[in-house]
Amino acid sequence: VNASLVMYGMQFVEDSQPDVFMSENVPEFLGACPDKIKGENYDTIYDYIKQTSDRLGYITNIDYLDADNYGTGETRERSIVLGIKKELVQKILGTTEITDSNVWKFPKPDEFKISEEICLLGIPSIEAGEHRVDFNRLHFAPDLEPAVVEALKKMPAGQTSKVVINPTTKEKVEIKRAHGDRPAPTITGESAHFGAPANYFPAGRIRKDGTQSDAQYRTPYEILILMGMPRDFELPENIKIRDKNGNIWCKNGPVPESDPTAIQPGDIIVSDDEFRTMLGEHLCPKVMARCFKQLIYQIQNKNF
Repeated sequence: VNASLVMYGMQFVEDSQPDVFMSENVPEFLGACPDKIKGENYDTIYDYIKQTSDRLGYITNIDYLDADNYGTGETRERSIVLGIKKELVQKILGTTEITDSNVWKFPKPDEFKISEEICLLGIPSIEAGEHRVDFNRLHFAPDLEPAVVEALKKMPAGQTSKVVINPTTKEKVEIKRAHGDRPAPTITGESAHFGAPANYFPAGRIRKDGTQSDAQYRTPYEILILMGMPRDFELPENIKIRDKNGNIWCKNGPVPESDPTAIQPGDIIVSDDEFRTMLGEHLCPKVMARCFKQLIYQIQNKNF
């Protein structure tokens, strides 16, 4: 765990003095005790955040939330810190008495969870090596080894299999089909790498010939929808993605990098792996929105 990040974060809170702040990280984060935190005489990062926030004049509420409880098509458990300034609570309540109950509360979870199939409903099916820039320029799937494609065509939702991808060395990779009838497993930054933690292929849809569709890594567009982005999301045109074949993904589709029209002045070029790494670090927007809606409700109703 990189303690410097949380320490820089709390330094930012101290310097900027916002009325509220919110942070998130993996569940294991709060219980960690890196050397820098230990050197400041704290037992865990949780203690550091709690005590530092109190010193800076904030009431904090710290807990674990799973994004699939808040309308997100992905299982993503994270530690969340909600901080609100004591002065703001005093102003809202009209009292200087601050108790542990005067906190920014976490939103109640939904009664039902959204499945991956429902979340991706209406998005065109796609296979490895294909692209649907007519739908969205981020709806493209990297190539896959032929043996993996053939195995996926025979794998229904929820199954796991090991496939030989190198007949000479007998190298095997494990492939997994998502269940589909439940939220997608946590999407990591290694969403296009064999053997990556929680790396699943889409559930697939059965074809008339009995094979399964969607023999592909999830497309960047599918990942964005599963994490909670709106369906009409479009990547700014000056941000372009370079795939593993050396193509630059422009508005109208892939253009070879050697093409003089592929990259224009001011363009930002990221590789498919780099883009997926960034997506793997996401904070689900619906979780953020629900937390801030809860705060607004409490402020309007003086309900702390």
